[in-house]
Amino acid sequence: MGCSKIWSLVLCVAGLTTSLLTYYVEMKKLENPESEALCDINEDFNCSAVITSPYAVGFGVVEPLLGKDHFLNIPNPLYGIAFYLVIILFSLIQTSPLLAKCQFFLVLLINCGTPILGYIMLYVIQKYCIFCLGIYVINLGLLITSYCKKRALQANASPYYDQGPKRKDEPRLPFDFKKNI
Repeated sequence: MGCSKIWSLVLCVAGLTTSLLTYYVEMKKLENPESEALCDINEDFNCSAVITSPYAVGFGVVEPLLGKDHFLNIPNPLYGIAFYLVIILFSLIQTSPLLAKCQFFLVLLINCGTPILGYIMLYVIQKYCIFCLGIYVINLGLLITSYCKKRALQANASPYYDQGPKRKDEPRLPFDFKKNI
């Protein structure tokens, strides 16, 4: 489980860094549309085309459904920043099977959106964004590490999640799950 914690944190930091960098590039591009982004490699690998598309804000669905001024209509990298911060928090808490399940299902949900965003990037916008591709790989890695964490904690957990201290010198919780169930 220690290995999955380290990999999860490494992947989260990479995802957080990539999301922050993408947000920075997006804001610079909105500030000066004529500027060339550092991720604009050539005509095909052109982050600017992707991050200035209508799909780069609210995943392209918030504005049509809820309006341009809705609080959820924010640049996609901000969603990524929030997501990676939550997963970092979950990764640091290693002993809760419930949080491991929450982490896994949150990462699974994010990975369900990846093919949709990939499809939009490749077939609708018809450009590649290296930051987006990196995020997709990072999210797949997080799915694997989250699954490993969930599986390891479930294998070690009792139906009560905590049966009290294993040794006499360990502190007890103020209540006993066995008695309360």
